[in-house]
Amino acid sequence: MKSCSDTTVFTTRLSARLANEAKRLAAKRRVSLNRLVAESLEKELAAERLKLAREGYAHYAAVDAAEAEEGMAEWSELMELDDGS
Repeated sequence: MKSCSDTTVFTTRLSARLANEAKRLAAKRRVSLNRLVAESLEKELAAERLKLAREGYAHYAAVDAAEAEEGMAEWSELMELDDGS
């Protein structure tokens, strides 16, 4: 993740346990606590975007399938009419 000059101060409250564990993890990974939090948020936001994209894809796939089924039913009716002539 690149450093960005367009930043915002963000204050959050964490339990002492969570804050201490996060500080230890950041030190273990040799990154700042700020970087650890930012990377964690980026991963969560990317996962959420992917989830929404998959839901959107599933919705449109279902709509397309329903339209295809409707089209096939109409085509079948036309074929039956044509066979009956």
